[in-house]
Amino acid sequence: MVARRIEKKREIQAAIDKGKSLAGLEEVKVEITLELGRTEVTLAEAQALSANSVLAVDKLADEPVDVRVNGKLLGRGRLVMVGERYGVQMTELLNPV
Repeated sequence: MVARRIEKKREIQAAIDKGKSLAGLEEVKVEITLELGRTEVTLAEAQALSANSVLAVDKLADEPVDVRVNGKLLGRGRLVMVGERYGVQMTELLNPV
């Protein structure tokens, strides 16, 4: 089952990379990741992290978050609240799927 999902993800990515039509793949699930920001710490700093630690990232509070589909950058958006959950309002599409 896992091998089948991996192969399907490869097929989707190959189609995206080659600019082919995704017809017939509409039901395939893809993973969407929202990247708030990044930071680098030393190993010692990582080991010292605790439940109340705060990590600052490289983006400002009002900067858009990156939206990735299966690891590939799709676009950017701003964080919004959807009821009690976070969501993202797309503001820029770089590589439409």
